Amino acid sequence: MGFRQAAGMRRLLLVLTMAVRWASAAEAVASPRALNPFGAQERATEIGRRQTAGRVRQIIKQAASNAATAFQYCFIAELKKRLGEHDAVKYYEEAIRRDPDEPAYELFYGEYLRNFRGPREPLFPRAEQHLFAAMAKLRRVERTPALRREWDGALRERIQRALITLYERDGLPVLRWRSDRVDRNEFIERPWLFLSTGARIESATADLDRTSDIRDRTSEALFTQSGFRLNRALTEDELRSLLREMRPFESLSRLRIRYRGAPTVDLFFDGRETTNAQVANFYRPDLFSRLKLREFGVAGERPFSVADRVDLSLSGAYRRIRRVGLIEFRTDAPELIDQAEAKGVFSRFVGPDKVNGVFVFVRQNIHPEVKDQRNRQRNIYAGTFTYQLFRPIPRLGRSLEQAYGRLFETRGIDFTAGILQDEETYPGAVSDVLVVRRDHFMGVNVRGIGRFDVAVQPTWFTSKVSNDPSQYNSQYRTAGSVLFRIVDEERTPGMPAAEVGGMRLAFLHLVMPFRRDLSRRGLDAYENWRIGVRLYGKWFGAARGGVTFLAHGGYEYVDFGRLQRHFHLFSAGLSMGF
Repeated sequence: MGFRQAAGMRRLLLVLTMAVRWASAAEAVASPRALNPFGAQERATEIGRRQTAGRVRQIIKQAASNAATAFQYCFIAELKKRLGEHDAVKYYEEAIRRDPDEPAYELFYGEYLRNFRGPREPLFPRAEQHLFAAMAKLRRVERTPALRREWDGALRERIQRALITLYERDGLPVLRWRSDRVDRNEFIERPWLFLSTGARIESATADLDRTSDIRDRTSEALFTQSGFRLNRALTEDELRSLLREMRPFESLSRLRIRYRGAPTVDLFFDGRETTNAQVANFYRPDLFSRLKLREFGVAGERPFSVADRVDLSLSGAYRRIRRVGLIEFRTDAPELIDQAEAKGVFSRFVGPDKVNGVFVFVRQNIHPEVKDQRNRQRNIYAGTFTYQLFRPIPRLGRSLEQAYGRLFETRGIDFTAGILQDEETYPGAVSDVLVVRRDHFMGVNVRGIGRFDVAVQPTWFTSKVSNDPSQYNSQYRTAGSVLFRIVDEERTPGMPAAEVGGMRLAFLHLVMPFRRDLSRRGLDAYENWRIGVRLYGKWFGAARGGVTFLAHGGYEYVDFGRLQRHFHLFSAGLSMGF
């Protein structure tokens, strides 16, 4: 054995010995009420920052052989969390069982279920249950002078912040129910009815949530010059005329019911108007119509865990949509749409890493209120797979703490691949016409490079029409962004000290998106590049259980070099819940 290897082994044995002796000695000299449970987290953090996954496993094995107290079981649970080991839940639960009066162990378990477990979302209602149990136990401690500790203030802030974060997407708490008993006459109230509302506005080259504007413009041009319309190649001026600035405005309102262990139920209403949304007459490609859309519906969702090994979420929704402005020649005629959605998400640890899958199906039955148009169907299928790399990579300066030392988000290296297929059928007199749009994408997002995140995603777009091969087109896009955390949410685990009007800033991010679109097949007139800057902010209030706001504003410059047109685009949005 060489000198370096021997030195490494000595360091490992020292760490093992210190970890076990530290936990054991601390318990030997202190009563449970005098021992600060945050020490278990702090020691696990120090080990996660300095040791490899293999060495952490050895520390766990040694510590588990001597574990007898709540503090020691919590210490082991925190280490197992950093390795993605599913049985961490057993050690959190054992810590709670061995010291049932300690609120901190409930907090640590609740944060684990909120931030580290779950199918890309917290494991409701288990996280909620343990965080409220922590608050109830803390109130009992605060009411008994003999049980108070010097860290109770920090503990209260951590619990309060964890609950605000748990509910941040839900909106404003409206109604509550009496849940956890503090004593004979006092209960803690949990919110069960939430109101969320928001609005966003843009000047853009595509409508809201439509990112494939190069494909949309190319498809419009190919249909215009096809035998079904002008039956000739478009002039440069006509191609240029299809480029336009759209101005969508959308408002959203939602009531959310989150009661006990039942699935979450949403009742929602949305409205949108978009100028220049659609070509009104393809014989005149410079005339556009305004889209008016109203929708209401109901949605349900339930996350759960199978044997604490695989986290799943199942959700569904029904929407009734009325839109006006998208029927050619009849831009005043409405379409009524019945839309059904189904979504499944799974998540599982693979060692310290995590795999996630998302599968979505959407079915639209579209009913044009025009005599000569028949009903049609549209089906959308989508699947995305993400591998989150959390394991230590010393050469890149990444330790287990890069991901698992966080309280509000894990930060690893995400590798993503996915596909989306959109099929819309138009009934014809002789045969139906099928329009198929397909996206293939993959990407990587490196998060936590100091204050920066860097993401790059290539995407391949295609579009084809069954009765006209000449309308087939395909494009390639390279998109990405650089995110800089002006204010990092992880800067404080409790409540930020700065407060303005009862509101506290959680994060402030500066994002610099960039994009390059190239044609692979079909017209190349709409190749473009763009670059921009956006500012995202999140802040919250602590009164009456807390409410979180999310806001953004941005600017983008877009250049369509082949047609010598460019745009200066702006966007803004504000929502209470999101």
